[in-house]
Amino acid sequence: MLDTHFRSCLRDPCRCDIKRYWLILAIASVIILIEILGAIVSNSLALLSDAVHVLTDAGAISVAIIAEHIGNKKPGRRNFARKLGAFVNAILILGIVVFLVLEAIERIESPRQVIPLPLIIVAIIGAVGNYWQAQILESSESEHEGHDALHLHILSDLWQSCAVILGAFLILIFNQPIIDSIISLVIAAAMTVWSLRLLYKIFTKKEINPA
Repeated sequence: MLDTHFRSCLRDPCRCDIKRYWLILAIASVIILIEILGAIVSNSLALLSDAVHVLTDAGAISVAIIAEHIGNKKPGRRNFARKLGAFVNAILILGIVVFLVLEAIERIESPRQVIPLPLIIVAIIGAVGNYWQAQILESSESEHEGHDALHLHILSDLWQSCAVILGAFLILIFNQPIIDSIISLVIAAAMTVWSLRLLYKIFTKKEINPA
């Protein structure tokens, strides 16, 4: 039904995208609250990193909404606004990578106990929310840097949630909290690659498959 609903407004694709962006922003807000609470309960850096990444998603979505509004009011500046929004989004991810790496290194040197069960439950909820967001974005036929930037954000967060789930099961099996920090470093590396690929696309206008 979501796909049918959003495709019904393709007569005005830019404003339809704004509707999509508002919806995925609402989903992101719920995920942030749940994952922050889950990170506190489970003492998981990986889950906290996911929550912070979703927070950057929310900022990225907000930037995309502003860019689309600018484009609707001044069509001649639409491409510039979208590209600028995509650039800001990529820089947001790179900025958070620095925090994740520093925190993960500290926790590797001084491991902290992680409670895996709430970590698994909350990470699964986050993954479901990310998948829903991705489906909403994929119902659009828009092809521009701003839309691709958001799609990269959501896909990277979906894979991050899956990595957190995997790490939680490994902690449950082996009782090694350092796994949480290692997963965080892997996530940080993936986020860096995705961001650099997005920046490459912005400056070269070449198509890059986010998968």
